[in-house]
Amino acid sequence: MVDICFEDSIIYTADAQNTVAEVLVVQDGNIIFVGSTKDGAPYKEVAKEVVD
Repeated sequence: MVDICFEDSIIYTADAQNTVAEVLVVQDGNIIFVGSTKDGAPYKEVAKEVVD
């Protein structure tokens, strides 16, 4: 189960392409997903907490 899902955010990944993500997911103290709202939707459904 996912602990927390941050959505509708502007997340700067600091990669070579200067990618900006919209969702960040944390499980057991580790970031397990950073990406788009569409790709992050399954995590939101099972998260203990969703921060908008």
